[in-house]
Amino acid sequence: MPSHSQIYGVKLHYAYPISNLVSFTYIAKKHIEQLSKHASIRELDVDFLNPSMIPDHATLAIHPLLYPFFKGEAPDLEAFETAVSKADRVAAFDTADSDRLSPLAMRLVNMIDLLIVPSTFAKTAYQESGATTEIEVVPHGISREFLYPAKSVTSPTLQALERTKLEKNLIYVLFDLRHSGFRKGADLVFAAMKRVQQKLPHVTLLIKRLQAIDPYLHMLKTLKHIEVAKQLPEREYRELFDIADIAVFPSRGGGFELQALEAISRGVPTLVPKAGCFLDYIEYAIPVEVADRVKVLEGNPIHIGMGWEASIDDLTLKLLEVIDHLEEFKQTFEKRARKVREKYNWYRIGELLAGVLKRHGILKEMPVSRMRLRQKAIHRA
Repeated sequence: MPSHSQIYGVKLHYAYPISNLVSFTYIAKKHIEQLSKHASIRELDVDFLNPSMIPDHATLAIHPLLYPFFKGEAPDLEAFETAVSKADRVAAFDTADSDRLSPLAMRLVNMIDLLIVPSTFAKTAYQESGATTEIEVVPHGISREFLYPAKSVTSPTLQALERTKLEKNLIYVLFDLRHSGFRKGADLVFAAMKRVQQKLPHVTLLIKRLQAIDPYLHMLKTLKHIEVAKQLPEREYRELFDIADIAVFPSRGGGFELQALEAISRGVPTLVPKAGCFLDYIEYAIPVEVADRVKVLEGNPIHIGMGWEASIDDLTLKLLEVIDHLEEFKQTFEKRARKVREKYNWYRIGELLAGVLKRHGILKEMPVSRMRLRQKAIHRA
């Protein structure tokens, strides 16, 4: 059977990291899954993008916009112009790890027709850095695996951790340390958890990480802790949240911080700074006061601005408060979880994204008769 793009013609060329698997890859795949309901998508590797891949008068989406075209300290504007030269319309996705982006980054941003970012904070950062292109906010979504309200743990490893917790009457505080320990606030977690464990030694830090060793891990390993040190399939990743009692995400910067929203979607009492990207969903979290503004990424040629730093004192107090009233907080977060799953599921986010792209002429409306025919073809495939 011919591919959908052969039947209907390619509507959108979507370039994202394919050979280099990064967090952008995950979000791009979710976008493509949802947009495929509205148009045919041709997938391209953004790290090898060149004009031979793109037909004349194409519509192109690039995800992300900035890092693939930065060579050292500056963007390769010629390479970018060459890559997109045959496209009539160019949309792009990116984020903001700090409150300012470099003037060199703005040169790329202002060469496209539409930029989509995941938070109000990110939009403001681009606008105040000199962006003149159209900018829209489309948040990240919660995967299907996280939408089922019932908690279940089937992974033997995680079942063992859950048994240990119950047998020893432990409380698990989850912290995600896949990368960027300073930006993620690993030292803040260490300081707060050290104080908590001095009072309550049964409170255990549950560290999620990958095989790579972050420099801040050595600090955290001096605490009472358990490590989950591998890439988890989506089901097991959801189960990790289901065995956690509390989650902490004191990031100093970032454009969305999806893990915090995932924790809330599983009914886990979740602490986040009262600042930045977290403000878009702070009503569902436990806000931690901010003590200072800090440089997020020293020497970064793209994200050159400031972030925020959560108060260690307030983070400690909030942790102790949640621990003292854990069951009450869990009941509250079960109610919040239902609202988050309804508002931030990928189907709903996909419809929002498609609407934005259609409004800006990136996606063309498909006639109803052809849409029905397309849906039948997808169903048969």
